Amino acid sequence: MRKAAFVTACLLIFHTVVWFDVLYAVDLREQKSDLPRRFLPKTESSLNIRKEGNSISILANKSTLEEILERIAAESRITLKFYCQDPSLNQERAARLKISAASLEIALRQLLSEAYLFKPLSREGKPIEDGGDIAAIHIYPKRCAETDLPMRVFIAEREHPSLRKLPEETSIEELRDAIKTGGPAVRRRGVVLLGMKADEEGIAPVKEALMDENPQVMFAAVNALNRLGQKYGAEKVADAIYGRFREKPYAEFLPIMAEVDRNRIWPMIDALLDLSGEREKGFIARALFLTNDPKAIRYLLRIASTGGMEISKQAIYGIGKIGGPEAATVLLGLLREGDNWRQVCAAQAVFFLPKEDALEVRAEVERIVKEERVSDVLLEALARISYLEPFETVLRDPASKPEQKIRALKALTTKGSENTVNVISLGLNDKVPMVRLASVEAMGSLAVEPAIPYLIKATQDTDAKVRRGAIRGLSEFPGNENVVEVLGKLVDDPDESVRRESVDALELMGEPNEVMMAILLNCKNHKDPYVADKANSIWQYWGL
Repeated sequence: MRKAAFVTACLLIFHTVVWFDVLYAVDLREQKSDLPRRFLPKTESSLNIRKEGNSISILANKSTLEEILERIAAESRITLKFYCQDPSLNQERAARLKISAASLEIALRQLLSEAYLFKPLSREGKPIEDGGDIAAIHIYPKRCAETDLPMRVFIAEREHPSLRKLPEETSIEELRDAIKTGGPAVRRRGVVLLGMKADEEGIAPVKEALMDENPQVMFAAVNALNRLGQKYGAEKVADAIYGRFREKPYAEFLPIMAEVDRNRIWPMIDALLDLSGEREKGFIARALFLTNDPKAIRYLLRIASTGGMEISKQAIYGIGKIGGPEAATVLLGLLREGDNWRQVCAAQAVFFLPKEDALEVRAEVERIVKEERVSDVLLEALARISYLEPFETVLRDPASKPEQKIRALKALTTKGSENTVNVISLGLNDKVPMVRLASVEAMGSLAVEPAIPYLIKATQDTDAKVRRGAIRGLSEFPGNENVVEVLGKLVDDPDESVRRESVDALELMGEPNEVMMAILLNCKNHKDPYVADKANSIWQYWGL
């Protein structure tokens, strides 16, 4: 009886799980089918306005009427008030609009047409009839009554009274009013300040700004909502952002959606990934990385396999930073089967994996580094991110060929740090003089202070070429007393070339201190005439 009851319970649980999966799949399908199939292209507009005396010239491309009016107001240092609701404000002007006029009012008439009335005002707010000093122009569509409130007030952002204050000194109502009536730059700045103000009451006006037709205002709003959602709860902003994305599917929304509502990101990416261009794939890759979810790895691999170099690099790094066994498996595949630069990116990404997930893939990187055909680009890429273990393996391995060790040492000059110097120092113990020489040359190239003790040690090498290389490296540290003392001993080296390299290095040490003056005095009658002449020359140069 108990056995039968247990079996029945298991079947019920299985049945429930299956139906949950089916319902989830149906829900996911419905979400995906409701989503846009393509991203909107990024708006690329340009606008140039010049004012000389009373004349004005306007050159615009894909700019909206309100963007042009705002720039006119800023460049002319006047206020433009636009009355009544007018859809044409958000419409782009001609693909290439060119206006040249003898006065601002004539330019506005060319821009707006005969359907508008213009009322120029002086600084005292009085009508101007004779073309005097204009402080403001009120613009009315002919159907509009002069008693109506202005729909837009175009003024330079830096001159707007509410936007000159610090966020904490500005009220929500002031910013709401700026967002409601200002031009695009004023509205965008007002939204940014609401995000910085970080007041929960600011969520509502920012949601209103999210519906703005100007993309820059809309993007400022979505970023401000993300900031407010982090403080007051993502659930308060997620629906608004998701709804706006469905209406205006810009790729910039995706990284923010990944932060405020991770569950919704997957159908969005499913719907849009295959039809995305390079720019959009960059935003998708960033959004996937921000999820920090292993589920993102398969999408990132698709981007890495089909995208251009920079986007693929971003995707591969994202795989490494998300980590886990699946990420290690993907990176191992790229190391073994990817083309050259994807292999380079994968080798760098391995460095980000937790070591417990990366034993096999790290061993693969070490194997590649030991190969004769490994590219210098890959070696330098590993050195650039301080992924030093493969270099350490090569330099410690007696079976590694000298040529491989020398290439590894040269690559390590890409980035200098104490850890890098410690790895380079392994070459000083090699039995092959050329490897030891490459080691001191690498340290001299880095010219970082942790290299000094190793270079001093190398001045005692049995090979004169290595000693000379160490001296050249030490010459990169003028004024260092330890270096000066060592150079003073090397002027008596049994090898002529080492003696001369040493006294030449003394010349580079700067103004002599007491230790160096004592060395130069001893060298004045040196048995090597080159050393004696150079010591006298240094002495005379400094007027000693």
